[in-house]
Amino acid sequence: MMDYLHSYPFFSEEILVRPVYRSTAEKDPLTTLLDMGNILASTNPDRLVINPLDTLGFGFPSHEKRRFLYSFDSMIQDWSALTMVTGELNRS
Repeated sequence: MMDYLHSYPFFSEEILVRPVYRSTAEKDPLTTLLDMGNILASTNPDRLVINPLDTLGFGFPSHEKRRFLYSFDSMIQDWSALTMVTGELNRS
């Protein structure tokens, strides 16, 4: 992934990329979220990009997604970093 990013002129060596693999996030999204929190607590970034958010909540039944997203929103506020989150919306 880093080799791919190096091809962009705006890429800086100071950028820390920590991929979250979809298979891991689907199996245990809550643990993935806690791991992200631990990484962010140890690195204390100014900016954070999560692309896409959909894979993190994918493993939950629909009635638990709301609680997961609420917890995620609370964690974003605790991180005190400028956060950009992407996702996909369904027409339905």
